[in-house]
Amino acid sequence: MDDFTIRLDKLQGLISTDAGTSWTLSSEDKEHLRAVVARVCRSEPESLMPAGLHASLAEAASVAPGGGRSYVAKGEAEGRDAQDGLPLMPLVSDRSRPLADVLSSRKSERTLKPPSLGDLATLLVRVGRLRSIRETYDGRMEESRPLPSAGACHPIELELLVAGVDGLQDGHWQFDAGTCNLVQLGAPGPVASFRRELRKREIRVQGYAAVFAVAHFEKTLFRYPSGATLVWRDAGVVLA
Repeated sequence: MDDFTIRLDKLQGLISTDAGTSWTLSSEDKEHLRAVVARVCRSEPESLMPAGLHASLAEAASVAPGGGRSYVAKGEAEGRDAQDGLPLMPLVSDRSRPLADVLSSRKSERTLKPPSLGDLATLLVRVGRLRSIRETYDGRMEESRPLPSAGACHPIELELLVAGVDGLQDGHWQFDAGTCNLVQLGAPGPVASFRRELRKREIRVQGYAAVFAVAHFEKTLFRYPSGATLVWRDAGVVLA
């Protein structure tokens, strides 16, 4: 038999193969299966964990801070010269609403259109800016940003692929957390690839701003040699 899925609920029991064939279970078979599943869950709960979760938990259990200085030197962490790139701070909106109001009015839109440069500036600065940096007693450099990060390492940087945004040249950009500037990263090759992917998925838009969370694992692994799982958690926080 092909790989299959069992679904048990109060109304019915189903067995479905990956090929798309399904069978409805009788009441007797449904209760028998329910009893078997309950027995397995009680006797071997860990065996039901996905392999990825097992690996993540094992890695998290071994995480311990290493000695020595931070991977990022103080001068690098403070960012480029303030004159480099496009300044975003003057474009940040001062409008704000309570989080409860934002969540209650949230909805998904299928009419896609590019954001304004002010929208991008507000998102990037509020989420990703470097607020301060300090040297700790053991010689490490700790960064303070709006979002938390394991060991204050902040391995996640924000990059953009944009097209059709008024006031911003099409191409590949990086948000500099230290200066709150957008710095262009060179030829717009990635933009062409992104456009091809949009066409392949039959998503038709006049413009877009795709924000990517780019992980620099070395920033965390220098402090936590077995801490790759911490980088994934940091990425989840940034994306949320």
